[in-house]
Amino acid sequence: MAPAPKSPDRVGRPPSFDEADSYDGPDHEEESASQYEFASVTSSITRDTKVQYGNEEDGTLGDVEGGVPVYDDAETEADKDKSYAAPETALHRPAPPKVGSKRKVLMGITVLLVALIVTVVSLFLTGNLGSSTDNGPKGPVEIELDRIMTDISGTTIAVGTPQKMAYDFILRRDPVSLDSYMDEAKIQQRYGLVTLFYATGGDTWTDNSGWLSRDECGTIGVFDQFWMGVSCNELGRVRAVAFDNNNLVGSVPDEIGAISDLENLIIKNEPGLVGSIPWGVGELQSLRQLGMYNNSLTGAIPLALYSATNLEYLNFQDNALTGPVAPKIQELTKLEKLILFNNKLEGTIHSHRFSGTNLILLGLSHNRFTGTIAPAFSSLSSLEYLYVDNNKMWGPIPANFGELTNLKSVNLNNNEFNGELPTSISLMENMVYFSIANNNMNGAIPAELGKLRKLVTVNLSGNRFSESIPSQVGRLNDLKNFYAFSNTLTGTIPSEVGNMKSLEVLFLSSNQLSGNVPPSISTVSETLTGLYLSANQLIGSLPEDLCLLTQLTALFLDENEISGEIPTCLGDLVELRQLFLFNNKLEGTIPVEISSLSKLESLGLEENELVGEVHSDVCALTTSRESASLANFWTDCGRSLEAGPELTCECCTVCCPSDDCM
Repeated sequence: MAPAPKSPDRVGRPPSFDEADSYDGPDHEEESASQYEFASVTSSITRDTKVQYGNEEDGTLGDVEGGVPVYDDAETEADKDKSYAAPETALHRPAPPKVGSKRKVLMGITVLLVALIVTVVSLFLTGNLGSSTDNGPKGPVEIELDRIMTDISGTTIAVGTPQKMAYDFILRRDPVSLDSYMDEAKIQQRYGLVTLFYATGGDTWTDNSGWLSRDECGTIGVFDQFWMGVSCNELGRVRAVAFDNNNLVGSVPDEIGAISDLENLIIKNEPGLVGSIPWGVGELQSLRQLGMYNNSLTGAIPLALYSATNLEYLNFQDNALTGPVAPKIQELTKLEKLILFNNKLEGTIHSHRFSGTNLILLGLSHNRFTGTIAPAFSSLSSLEYLYVDNNKMWGPIPANFGELTNLKSVNLNNNEFNGELPTSISLMENMVYFSIANNNMNGAIPAELGKLRKLVTVNLSGNRFSESIPSQVGRLNDLKNFYAFSNTLTGTIPSEVGNMKSLEVLFLSSNQLSGNVPPSISTVSETLTGLYLSANQLIGSLPEDLCLLTQLTALFLDENEISGEIPTCLGDLVELRQLFLFNNKLEGTIPVEISSLSKLESLGLEENELVGEVHSDVCALTTSRESASLANFWTDCGRSLEAGPELTCECCTVCCPSDDCM
């Protein structure tokens, strides 16, 4: 790899370079979550059949989630006529009892009260207070709930847990009577949803419209009566649950697996969502899309997940998951998109584990995966997007890599890949984005690259590519971004770059390129915004053809051997924000025409042979104008008379040579 340039923050590196911006392709989003997020009406559903629960003595049913107390009429009317009646023996005694007898009675009553309190507390702690078993046999709803709790939540559930809260709600406080249509799947899905509500702080969600106040699917066929974030089919079965930045706080419970018809589960952008991926998702045999991303999930991907064999889309990116991707991944034969970006996953990537899938997208970026791209990768014939950047992968790119002819986008950046690029890449005629930056690749840039006519971005930066840039790159008419900085490329810049009619950024800094800046560069004047040729061995004068590049915002020609005067026509580049010509052999004065560059933010002209006084109009870029933007201005205004002709500048931010001059 080429040595670092003298001024790394100014030499050939645009300040906001981000390769993610280089490819304007699909964002690999799941089916739009918005189609599952619905604003539900807030009106309550009145029940004809009321469910008794709560305090049997006063008949209250407590506060339903509308804020309105509800009473069981029959129980309340009976309570109206209740009055305290003392024991009959006390009412018909012929004479007042003796003082000692009163004490005995009071002591007896006290003992009974203590025993009653102990019994109530015991029942409360065991979760049996108020259940139907206190007054008779369990009803069908309670029997079904008990079975569900045993199957999913276990035989013992502590008071105060989301599971117990959901159980009590459905049994005693639910505004919807499940007795009226005994349906196992309906009870299961409601239990799963209500448990999710309590497990993630549903009372404090940003939007919990409809939740716990009516049927989760509302009136069948009425779209706006679904619970917020819930979508149902025509049979009243929940098919989708989706939350996006809704202030979910807590963990997704395993009971999510009770929503047996669920096809889409998307929970994203919930930083308060912690814990692990629930094993209950493995129970969802209809699940096609599972996205739990940009949350705070931890732990390993549960093995139970791989039982959801109808999965087509799986996205856990932007969490803190650990552990490997298990071999059982190959059981997800319908999987098309696997997105695991930005976690702490590790282990070796074995291509044969994906051979049985229909993968279109494999996204493993920013983890700790190891291993190589084996020749067997070519068996993933449907693969279109391959992202394994920022891992610890190594080894050569296999010779048959080009057999992945459906590939559109590849990012292999920041690993330890080595060797030469295989010539088989010529077969990848669908390639739009190809990046292998910051590895240990070597050899020549293959001329076959010129056959990838759909390329929009190619990034070969930060390797050890050598020899000359092949002229065949001039055939890439759709290419917008060509990055090959920080290599050991030699020879001249091919004049054919002028044939790249869509070129926006040409980034060749920190190589060993020689010769002149090709005048043909002017033919891309309508598109080119960034020209980065710093830290090479370019010679000759600055061609006036550069002045035709009127869309340029950045011109980096520093650290070369360019001579002659600064062309006055550079003042025509009115879009320029960065102009760096330092460390060359430029002479003469700084042209006053520079003052026309009203958008200029940084101007580096030091380490040249420029003389004279910087014109006041140029200085006005830094001081007097309301829209002045020139914040960084370097010249040789610190040069002593002994060192050569003087250059004076009243407005420069840095005078070289000095301690502030890099």
